[in-house]
Amino acid sequence: MLAVESYSSQQYPRLPVAPMKFAAVADARSNRVADHVQAGFNLPNQLPSGETRYGGRYPVTLPGNAAPTVPGEFHSTVTELLSVTAGPTGHCEYVLGGAVSASILTEAASMLADYAMEIRCGAAPTLKIWRDRVAGGPDYTTRDRERVAAFVRIGFGLPEKPGNEGHLQGHVSELLWGKIINERLTCFDGRRLVHATEVKADVAEPGGDGVVVYEVNDGTLVFRAWEVKKHEQDGALAGTITRASNQLRSRGTSYLAKLTAPGTKQPGALGSLFAEMVDLWLDESDRAGVGVSVATSARHAPVDSSPFESLATNFSSYAAPGQREGIVIAVPNFTAFAAQVREIVWKGL
Repeated sequence: MLAVESYSSQQYPRLPVAPMKFAAVADARSNRVADHVQAGFNLPNQLPSGETRYGGRYPVTLPGNAAPTVPGEFHSTVTELLSVTAGPTGHCEYVLGGAVSASILTEAASMLADYAMEIRCGAAPTLKIWRDRVAGGPDYTTRDRERVAAFVRIGFGLPEKPGNEGHLQGHVSELLWGKIINERLTCFDGRRLVHATEVKADVAEPGGDGVVVYEVNDGTLVFRAWEVKKHEQDGALAGTITRASNQLRSRGTSYLAKLTAPGTKQPGALGSLFAEMVDLWLDESDRAGVGVSVATSARHAPVDSSPFESLATNFSSYAAPGQREGIVIAVPNFTAFAAQVREIVWKGL
């Protein structure tokens, strides 16, 4: 197994950030895929849609190639689009992305808007109604608009009564985390994705932000508890990461306890892991781990792992490769990007 400590950030050249059309993105795609596979990301488009891993032991469906929201539009992954690559090592293993052009950000925003509506609608026919409208379909009947508005209102509000801006940015931060986590099928240290909890439709709901379960090479299941934040205020990124690290330290058992009952309904070894999570956390087991993900603007992008020092301090016993993880997505202007995601969601009204 090759851990991230063996990598150097210089090994992952970024794509140019000059304006690029969708065709140019497609031309660069093979290079970007190679970068992300090197950086520990086995991307969903490397597996047939619906393929299951682990020999059928767990009924887990890996994410496949979703159809583009607009027919004919180039479709990729958020990981590729935002050029998510390994950051300099130190206090934790972390990845960094977001330094891309406006046209690529627009495509990423479209993917997040679609993901947000998938989370809200599930298999309800409202999702197709919304997608058809976003793709330029005919105006709704009054009834159809009311149906779509019922889902859009959660977390985004409506054009005539927008939701809380801070909650919007927090939700977009969680959407970014959810996409990147679900697109990373294999980690630096060889862990393979088994299960990730759903991103909440309403960011104001109490509780932890997410738990991700992996299988290691001997078949054992391990987990990582994540806290997700947005950072748009003045001040150092390290302050936000410290707050997230402190929350995981002080509230981790409560977060995991809230997931125990629904998690134990999962079949086989996955359900058994959820039953043990609180004990594994209290024991500081090598099967437990932590992660902090932050979405921010480019001016706050870290140059090394020093903003994650508090994660290492709070969880010094989680010292094995991959037990402490981080994600930082630093787009040119995160406030504007979050608003763009909301505008695309509202386009379906």
